[in-house]
Amino acid sequence: MKDDLGPQTHKQTQTIPWGRIGWTLAVVWTLVVAASVAWNFFQAKVEALSIARHVAQTIYDRDILYRRWASVHGGVYVPATPQSPPTPYLAHIPERDLRTPSGRILTLLNPAYMTRQVYAFARKAGQVQGHLTSLKPIRPENAPDPWEEKALKEEPLILREGEG
Repeated sequence: MKDDLGPQTHKQTQTIPWGRIGWTLAVVWTLVVAASVAWNFFQAKVEALSIARHVAQTIYDRDILYRRWASVHGGVYVPATPQSPPTPYLAHIPERDLRTPSGRILTLLNPAYMTRQVYAFARKAGQVQGHLTSLKPIRPENAPDPWEEKALKEEPLILREGEG
């Protein structure tokens, strides 16, 4: 006869829910990988923007440097051609146009005119483009577009980092 009051002899077995643990680990691992991918995309964007800012600042600094050089020398004389005709904006300068002893006609390029020509060369070559602008342009072609106008009005004396 079986003694009901004595210790039980059969063992209670607990099974480990491997399926649930496996799925939990898979979800956690997927979240870790997704977070890592998102972080890497974010870091790549930050790095790309940093490089773009550095390149833009370098180009800006170079443009300012050669404009200063031309300013120090009072402009640059170049042969008058259809690509570099005398500018009417310098008509008040007595020596805007000169004739060399051989008969060649030279015209004075001020730093802004020189810069516009360099920008035109860059545009044709598919390189980085620049644009001279001002809230009070002497040349109508230098009038700012809406984005430039907004940037100039917000911080007129500071090179701004634009978005857009």
